[in-house]
Amino acid sequence: MITTLRDAKYLRYAAVAAPLAIVIAVAISVAPSFAGSTFLTAKQAERTYFDKAATKARFAEKSELPQQPIERLMTSTVDFGPVYSKTPFDIPGARAVFQTDSTTDVVVTFSGEATCVATNEGTGCPIQVTIDGSPAGVGKVNFLTSSADPQPKETVHTVVQTGVVTAGQHDIRVRYAGATDASVGLKLLDWNLVVQAYPGPDVVEEG
Repeated sequence: MITTLRDAKYLRYAAVAAPLAIVIAVAISVAPSFAGSTFLTAKQAERTYFDKAATKARFAEKSELPQQPIERLMTSTVDFGPVYSKTPFDIPGARAVFQTDSTTDVVVTFSGEATCVATNEGTGCPIQVTIDGSPAGVGKVNFLTSSADPQPKETVHTVVQTGVVTAGQHDIRVRYAGATDASVGLKLLDWNLVVQAYPGPDVVEEG
């Protein structure tokens, strides 16, 4: 085979290019992968994009973030009553306890299947939600009223009450509120109690 001067020049280029291509290929194969998490932490942002002052202005401090809501759920399928009482009577098991570190809004929802009997039709069977022993919301409310049927069919009813508590442990209860009419009787066939608490941010006074 005859090699011309022009062919020899191309061979020299090929001899130089081949090792260079190998070096590039090796560099790509050992380079670190950037296909990781796309989440950018405040520290990474400060180091990569922002100075300390800009980071503080753009990102919230942990103490500034709202606290997570607190939830308690209690249920029962055990019949309660019928109860006839002129004084308040706690519904067994209808209780929730929670702890909060700041002032907290509380929403209490009580639902259940119930019947109400009384001598006079339309007489209320009252219940009451208490927070730490004190009435919540508007106080006692009629869960349902009596019908003309001496053996009424159970129906579903719901009561929602609200309140505000300070930091500490708190006790939520639901009770039959009692009725002056001794013929009033409340019966619960099943029920559920949902307590939702929404803590506010911790407030630190400056100065």
